[in-house]
Amino acid sequence: MAQVQPALAAIALLALVSACAGDDATAPGPTATLDVVSGNTQTGPINTELPQPLVVRVTDASGHPVQGQIVNFRVTTGGGSMFAGAGSTNAQGIVQDRWTLGPDVGQQTAEARAVDNKTGAPIVFATFTATATGAGGGSGAPRFTVVGGNGQVAEVGTHIPEPVVFLAKDQNAAPVPGFTFTLRSLTCYSVDYSCSSYPGDDQLTNPTLITGTDGTATFTGWTLGTTTNIKCLGIYPGVSQPKFVDDDGLNEVCAVAEPGPPAQVVKRSPDNQLGLAGTTLLNMGVTVKDRYGNAVGCWWQTTACFDPNAPEVQVTFTPSAGGQASPSQATTERGVAYTNWTITSGTNTLTITVGTLSTTYAATGN
Repeated sequence: MAQVQPALAAIALLALVSACAGDDATAPGPTATLDVVSGNTQTGPINTELPQPLVVRVTDASGHPVQGQIVNFRVTTGGGSMFAGAGSTNAQGIVQDRWTLGPDVGQQTAEARAVDNKTGAPIVFATFTATATGAGGGSGAPRFTVVGGNGQVAEVGTHIPEPVVFLAKDQNAAPVPGFTFTLRSLTCYSVDYSCSSYPGDDQLTNPTLITGTDGTATFTGWTLGTTTNIKCLGIYPGVSQPKFVDDDGLNEVCAVAEPGPPAQVVKRSPDNQLGLAGTTLLNMGVTVKDRYGNAVGCWWQTTACFDPNAPEVQVTFTPSAGGQASPSQATTERGVAYTNWTITSGTNTLTITVGTLSTTYAATGN
């Protein structure tokens, strides 16, 4: 046994030497690169901490992680701050910090620098960008105006004909580039032209936009809902939701949804009436509706009747032989058209026609 133990000790020593030699072969060299791992190009409200930390990885020229490397984090534009401002990499070469955005709406930047651990001189660095949005219309939010496509008129259920163009400016009237905002359909009331943040029935495609270098953004994805009314979209910072029922965003863009072509002719008076011959049945009428059930007429919630483009339609009244009625009328209030019908003895009919659509009233004269 005394001869075996020295042999085992020699083998163990050889293994230890080999292991040490292997470690020396793969030990990292000097810091060569600093790469962004995550946390870049985030969006958040001004004066708030971004949801994700800024994470970087330090490696040597061969791509091996460098442990114990000091990395400084600092804000370069926007006026924000870092939580720690510096840190040392772990065994994977990773270090991170938290970034609180400053008060400036738009693009803000920060920087991570690997520095000499003794002198503090910079070795390599990486840049982070973030988009700071206004907080619910506060002083840091840009001022939005609609410079194109506001007040359009289109048929319900259709795409508005022209793109909408927005312009964002700061408190000094300078364009605000790189500002992210989201359009949301509102519920509007034609009585007083007010809107609430309850979702409307419009359909929006790609409603989140970013202003360009000139502060403008163009929206082409607006399809009107299927109800006639004033239709408005609210502008909200980032992808934020409305904060309360009357929060209609930083501004609004509005359109008018007019009824579509006639699809239904609905009776609105009693049918099969009885009366003496020569009796005049008053206000025998119909309501003309589109395929969504909207009244087709020049009612004040869409366009005025004197507008040549108003959507009223002509209604024709044809009584049977001997009866009398005004021959035609355009739909007026809420898609209604009516006539006074004088009946004769016996069976009477009144056929009401709108284009290819028709309905018939019957009456008996004694």
